Amino acid sequence: MMLIIQKSLKSIQNHMNCFWDQLAQWVTSKDPVTTGAWTQARAKLSHKAFVELNQSTIVEPFYQSEQPKILWHDLRLLAIDGSTVTLPQAKEIFDYFGTVECTNKNGEPSIEYPQARMSMLYDVLNKLVVDPGLENHHTGEHEMALRHVEQGVGSSDLLLLDRGYPSFMLFLNIVQKGGNFVCRCSKGSFAIA
Repeated sequence: MMLIIQKSLKSIQNHMNCFWDQLAQWVTSKDPVTTGAWTQARAKLSHKAFVELNQSTIVEPFYQSEQPKILWHDLRLLAIDGSTVTLPQAKEIFDYFGTVECTNKNGEPSIEYPQARMSMLYDVLNKLVVDPGLENHHTGEHEMALRHVEQGVGSSDLLLLDRGYPSFMLFLNIVQKGGNFVCRCSKGSFAIA
């Protein structure tokens, strides 16, 4: 985990050698770690480890600390937003995240690539990702937003939502959690607007 988090600009092998040298006082083995071994070990690492690491080392300590939090009228300002991200081409990634097919100017299929939907619940004023999400690109923004509300919205929160999020189900979930919301919506989709 530490090796990944460091995000070195060096080659993987050089970065591993430097990292290994730093660990030399605690590690008895003198055999260097190969790039292939590193790649295989990294493939076994669940993405959930990073989510839990974010929660336990950044999010929870920040909100539990005595450090002053930036609030707006005594409310924590949260926002949900999402996007799609193109992923590296590997069979496992294709299988899990699915593919998007591009067509040429004649409408004929030309290429397929893996794509994921990412979404996050973000504390706008304190610049903190409260709940990240990365799913199959067929997963809808509303579905991910409902999970974010479940994970991190409470009675002292004001949730800001863009025009892609208006949904009675989402609004109901926010209100049931005791939260407040402001959402852009079109006149065509909500008569009350």
